[in-house]
Amino acid sequence: MKFKTIALLLMWSLYIHAQIVKLDSSNLPICIIDTRGQTITNEPKILAHMKIIDNGPGEINRIKDFKFNYNNFIAIEIRGNSSQFYPQKQYGIELRDSTNGDDIDASIMGMPAEEDWILYAPYNDISMLRNVLTYHLWNNMGHWGPRTRFCEVILNNEYVGVYIMMESIKRGADRVDIAKLTTEDTTGRDLTGGYIMKIDKKNNAADLSFISKVKSTTNSDINWLFHYPEADDIKLKQQNYIRSFIDTLELSISSTGFADPKNGYRKYLSVNSFIDYFILTELSRNIDAYKASSFFYKEKLEADGSKGQLKAGPVWDYNFAFGNASFCSGAQTTGWMYDGCVPATLPTPIMWRRLLQDSNYANALKCRYLELRKTIMDTNYLFQYLNRYAFDTLDIPQKRHFTKWKILGTNPGGFNAYIASSYNDEMNLFKTWIRNRLNWMDANLIGRCIPPPPIAKIEIPLDPECFTGVRPMLTKTQAFHTSPFNYAGAESVNSFPQNILRWVLVELRDGNDSTLIIERRAALLRSDSVLVDTNFNVGVLFPKSIPNLSYYLVVRYDALSFLMSKEKIALPNDNDYNLNRNHRVIQVAQNSPIILINDWIGIDSFQICAGDSLVLHDSYLSNLGYPLYGLQLNSSWGNSTLYQNHNLLLKFTNPGSFNIRIDLNCALQTIVSNVFSVQVNPLPQVHISGPFGICPNDSIVLSSNSSDRHLWNTGDSTSSIQVTASGQYSLKITNEFGCTASQSKEIVQHQEIQGKIGTEPGALGQTCKFYFIPSDPAQIYTYLWSTGSQSDTLETLEKLVTLEVTDSNGCKKLFEVICSPVGISDLHSNKVRISPNPNSGTFEISSEHSIKSLMFYSGTGALVYSFYRNVGIPETKTIQIEHLPKGVYFGNLFSDSRGYVFKVIVD
Repeated sequence: MKFKTIALLLMWSLYIHAQIVKLDSSNLPICIIDTRGQTITNEPKILAHMKIIDNGPGEINRIKDFKFNYNNFIAIEIRGNSSQFYPQKQYGIELRDSTNGDDIDASIMGMPAEEDWILYAPYNDISMLRNVLTYHLWNNMGHWGPRTRFCEVILNNEYVGVYIMMESIKRGADRVDIAKLTTEDTTGRDLTGGYIMKIDKKNNAADLSFISKVKSTTNSDINWLFHYPEADDIKLKQQNYIRSFIDTLELSISSTGFADPKNGYRKYLSVNSFIDYFILTELSRNIDAYKASSFFYKEKLEADGSKGQLKAGPVWDYNFAFGNASFCSGAQTTGWMYDGCVPATLPTPIMWRRLLQDSNYANALKCRYLELRKTIMDTNYLFQYLNRYAFDTLDIPQKRHFTKWKILGTNPGGFNAYIASSYNDEMNLFKTWIRNRLNWMDANLIGRCIPPPPIAKIEIPLDPECFTGVRPMLTKTQAFHTSPFNYAGAESVNSFPQNILRWVLVELRDGNDSTLIIERRAALLRSDSVLVDTNFNVGVLFPKSIPNLSYYLVVRYDALSFLMSKEKIALPNDNDYNLNRNHRVIQVAQNSPIILINDWIGIDSFQICAGDSLVLHDSYLSNLGYPLYGLQLNSSWGNSTLYQNHNLLLKFTNPGSFNIRIDLNCALQTIVSNVFSVQVNPLPQVHISGPFGICPNDSIVLSSNSSDRHLWNTGDSTSSIQVTASGQYSLKITNEFGCTASQSKEIVQHQEIQGKIGTEPGALGQTCKFYFIPSDPAQIYTYLWSTGSQSDTLETLEKLVTLEVTDSNGCKKLFEVICSPVGISDLHSNKVRISPNPNSGTFEISSEHSIKSLMFYSGTGALVYSFYRNVGIPETKTIQIEHLPKGVYFGNLFSDSRGYVFKVIVD
């Protein structure tokens, strides 16, 4: 509360003499601040250093401890209005980095990390608990309120008493959790939030504010201040937007149609937050009630139309509440603060009184109050909470505090309603006031908390998403008695109004386990998207629902389509739950039993062969009004494709038995599910055995060891065939499942062995020496003479010999020759002369032309000697090949323009 009579308070404070108190240890955290000789002023902040010793709950904290919860710089200033003149000051603190002086976020005494904090001095609240209790109740009502921690403070080596470290009101994920509003957010949804506003008087000329278009209860002006964004940051468009929104809200509340459920005040404010704010403010009978330090915040409007309303809170500044003030009827336990007080310090907005004129609001208020009286506003609960702090946590610290500040038995604030002779006396007076106030409110709070019937008010689309067919014909009885619903309800009507379109089945499901059905009801869909009961009244009655429990809702159009609520709903719900909005429809997991299994395929098992595809056509679905191509496929079988020609293709590579589930989704609605089995039979194994080539004038056999049915491309159906010509031969095998597999084999024709047998006189006179001369010296052959010899040369007395030559492909050819011994002269050529020949491995070779290259091959065709030159050498060259074994060698000589073949015998 801000007072005009500052001089009286100042004079009173002169009589309070601070005492010196030594602090060595405490069960509370210890906060040590050192300003380095500077004086803390109202503005600007000065740089200081702060240490916090906090060993945790239940532990003792000692001044000499070296483990700190915080040990860094701060910026500090005196805060408050009238409280600035109290001997025990309260401070605003910003955490600063010691290295660069920047603001830093840090966790203080276990509270979420932030940079801005309040060191609140409970000087005029002897109990030290009024703000702490208020913020505790507000948090437990389900809202954010400042977190608090008691501590003891030493300032510049002087003990200054018990303080409360608390969070300040600011935007943030761990404080007022609204969207950050930047200077760029000036259009569309970005402009709609977040904002923090306050009803209060202007303390500084620089405060940015506007006057409400609706007068107070005393016909005075109401002042709205901008809290977030701050005056230096908020843009004019943003100012205009939130001002216009508040003007619209207040004008709506003051209008004759203010209670209209769709176009009245509920469109603009959060009823639950206003009810809780009212209850807590009236319980405490705060003298600043509704007219000072009264905060509100507005969330950003979501794309789906949710949020965006003005909410009451957070609560703030309740040190003169709970009977602690001697002015503005603050000490009374009777009467309502929304009526204002005499003498009035500031005008009270009319909206709090006006809201009570809506019986629905008043009844909801009464129900909420009675609910809270059973929990956090139970008298015993409140007393236990206060006793735990006063006579346990604060038992020893409060004694040091009141030794430092000799205010027991005095009126420390100058406006306290009573003088407590001791701390125990203060707590007794505090609790007595609370008991009396609650008793009065119990007897005088308006409204009737008669539980309304558990009706679910729901709006849904007229047809399922992706439905393109004709709606089913209306029948007088509910249409869900057959499979897969098997609903036995007796809902029926005698006739239909023209605005009734179809039957739907509504399921109330457990809020903790949505697979459990609590109750089912058949209802009727009206042409304005509203569900009605069979009496055509709005809503669907669920007698089995339990008050204060929340449920999921599922609405089924038919066996294929349904909608499920994203949020849980308590019945009765005040407003229609609109499942037209995408944010209120949830996509159910594919394995959920909520999805009904349908026989839309028509067959529950298939047999195919590995590697084949299963093709499903949508003729059944199309007849029901759901074209397959308009849906999104979810399949437990990964290799599935949905085509625009109304076909669903599933490919199978490996054999086995598979249970497959197909879900066809439309937007967030799972509308088609089917389970079937597929037996994928193995393919037969195909292997063609046999060689890859045919020797000249020969044949081969191709065969398979499979016991299944055979079919060759020759037309044969036997397991083997005889092949005499080159070409491609293929085999198709069909197994017992009718699955087929094929294999092909390319057969080539091998070249005939080309060459001749050379002869010459043997070394023994009457013998002949035989050797094979291949046409292609590079070919590799093996030999078998008629004598049994397998060498490349043969010397024998026999004059008629045969030679079987085998190539690398295994092809054979038989050569025959008759030998007539000849002289050495037969070994000489007219073009190439070898001297001597035969020889021991050293000989001269002469040619009519220059020699550019020489190559010698063994009888098996292996290269054993080579000689190359770019320029021809003289016509005679000496060759030394003594290292080679005896035998016949064949040579190739190349000159400038021709080549010669000859043979050399090494003996």
